[in-house]
Amino acid sequence: MPTSFARLSALRALALCVCFIMGIPAGPASAQAKASLENELRAALAQGGTDAARQRFAEIWPAQKDRYPHNPRAFMQLMQEQVHTGSMDTLQALAEINTQLLQETLGAARAGAGAGPGAGASAELKQALAEQNDQAAALEARTAAAEREAQERRAAQERGTARDDLERFTGMYGEGGRQLFVKTTCDGRLAAAPMWADIAPWWLRSAADAVFSYSDNFLTFAMEFELDSNGRAIALRHDLDGMPSPMRRSGDLPPNLRGCLPTPTR
Repeated sequence: MPTSFARLSALRALALCVCFIMGIPAGPASAQAKASLENELRAALAQGGTDAARQRFAEIWPAQKDRYPHNPRAFMQLMQEQVHTGSMDTLQALAEINTQLLQETLGAARAGAGAGPGAGASAELKQALAEQNDQAAALEARTAAAEREAQERRAAQERGTARDDLERFTGMYGEGGRQLFVKTTCDGRLAAAPMWADIAPWWLRSAADAVFSYSDNFLTFAMEFELDSNGRAIALRHDLDGMPSPMRRSGDLPPNLRGCLPTPTR
């Protein structure tokens, strides 16, 4: 499960937990100090991690829930502790457990409210739930936007420093059916790709004035341009397999390849 989804699920679970705490009184302090669902899960996490906590919950709920009372305030505290650890798997597991607990609690509250004096408290609980859901949705949107921005920053760092002097490297290199094109990207990098292969352009990383590199899970190479007296490329050398090196610049980019290459989306 993606990290961002686990984080957002945990945030929503925390919000729901806060909502229910508004309408449900806390249990006796002595009950939490003794046996409780939260303390059992905390101990399981310490001993065996997320899988142990899931297993312990399955043992307790619902067969032994009377022996290990559940306190929404204590469960929120447990989740807050795990937020600080940074374990998204654990947060997701606790979010799932919390959802199950809250669904049962809400069902009990609805069943007990009826039309008597408790109906007002149930209505307040529902209103608080709706308001908290709106807040949770807004928080999720902000978190998702922050995650996208972080991904964009990481992608930019992987592609290296942007430059404004790269037009001098653009053009066609090689001869006949074994030509390589080199063009600028819209965010100030350099890209290249063989004309004879239907592949995504290689997004080059600047290593020196006329030296560029590329690396992914399948391919790693370096490319160095030979410059004339005006600093414009006239050839390139590389360490790619199956391609001649050096490759002389054979001309400008054809019309269908002119213009900058848009930044890839991930």
